Amino acid sequence: TRLIGAGGSSITCLGISIFQAFGVHELATAVQHGSNLVTVAFNNGVYENVRRNQQRFYTDRLHGSLLHNPDFIKLSESFDVTGYRADSPSALRTMLAHALDQDAPR
Repeated sequence: TRLIGAGGSSITCLGISIFQAFGVHELATAVQHGSNLVTVAFNNGVYENVRRNQQRFYTDRLHGSLLHNPDFIKLSESFDVTGYRADSPSALRTMLAHALDQDAPR
């Protein structure tokens, strides 16, 4: 799903870690055009839909579904974008509220 904001509105994008890895070009585009983008990546270290199918259809023969993800804070910083890390739902609420108040990609 692509979300396009207009008139100064924030854009919020939610996804698992694999989404974030595939969407790094989206971050580059947001920075290039000064889009007010907030991205939330849930890093569970697994390509979940592939893993689930392997467990269900192939008797737990797992291959290529565990991920070694980058440090998403450092990835954000490499684009001069502020990154936040939350380790609890309350921390996520606080950081998301703060990020939505900013006028820049994060």
